[in-house]
Amino acid sequence: MGLAQGSAPFEGQVLLTNPGGGVLSFTTAVTGCSCVTLSTASGSTASGQATAGAPAAVAFTVNPVGLPPATYNSQIV
Repeated sequence: MGLAQGSAPFEGQVLLTNPGGGVLSFTTAVTGCSCVTLSTASGSTASGQATAGAPAAVAFTVNPVGLPPATYNSQIV
């Protein structure tokens, strides 16, 4: 994804599915640029709540405001 300097923040989401049984526990983190923030750092969801039809969503925001011109790389893990 590319954002121009001074552009508005971009919001999106990562979807987590649980195709198996039991409880799916997860922890999230961002590597790279501090311009990426997450709505949820960790959580769990019971099987049947996070399926292909109803995944758990972790929202993220990329905010380029105030960053000097450069190439920034980040990963959500």
